[in-house]
Amino acid sequence: MSQQVNEMVYLGGEVTKSLGIARSSLTKYCIALENKDYKFIRGSNNSRAFRSKDLVLLQRMKDLVQDKGMTMETAVNVVLSMLPEEERTGAVLDENKVISSETTSKEQEENTQISLLIDKLEYLDEISDRLIRWKKSLRILKSKIKFYRIKTMN
Repeated sequence: MSQQVNEMVYLGGEVTKSLGIARSSLTKYCIALENKDYKFIRGSNNSRAFRSKDLVLLQRMKDLVQDKGMTMETAVNVVLSMLPEEERTGAVLDENKVISSETTSKEQEENTQISLLIDKLEYLDEISDRLIRWKKSLRILKSKIKFYRIKTMN
């Protein structure tokens, strides 16, 4: 018996920010993967939507191409070799959720949960970095205000 699995999906803009890559790089990675029969979810306007497992795959692609200096084709072959064949197929997008008829094994479900936790941790790191930058900017602003007050009192 198959069960439906609801999973959040992300749009291209969110993915480029998350991965720290340009939109054109994301498109190149996606086309390279699709040329090897990897399927992304397609929305009603044929735009791609990305699941957590897609983000993990694209992050690996980025690491191999940018950090390890692999060619795009080699990187695609490496990341796809890590996936079971049945995970290369797409699903139907329904109101920002994926509905898949595949039965999810416990291991796949745990991997999805881990991926989601990693995404959330990365998001929290990003927020923390922003807060640190804002705190630094606030200190600079306070010192400028203090300097201005001293200067105007003289």
